[in-house]
Amino acid sequence: MTMSVEGQMPSVSRKLPAGVPAWTAAEYEGAYTSSELGVTWRIEFQGSNLVLRQRDERSPLSALDRDEFDGSPGLIHFIKNDRGRVVALTVTNVRDSGIEFRRSSQ
Repeated sequence: MTMSVEGQMPSVSRKLPAGVPAWTAAEYEGAYTSSELGVTWRIEFQGSNLVLRQRDERSPLSALDRDEFDGSPGLIHFIKNDRGRVVALTVTNVRDSGIEFRRSSQ
């Protein structure tokens, strides 16, 4: 994180990761189902990025932080259990907040 002061107003910025390393991306891959919406999404690793697949559409996810990504459905936050395994994700956008998708067993 860097902080600079220009005049009276400080500005704060942080350098975000350019992508998710392959060893990390594998922990997010899989099928996630929302009982609320009745749909299943797949998170896949393609090239050097995570991709969200909804039916036949694929949209890249941009890493914001280790467990947070930005994509076409909104902000995606991955939830881990006490052993550090990803068990769900939530989606937040301008219309909806915290819609949960549970990860299918693998």
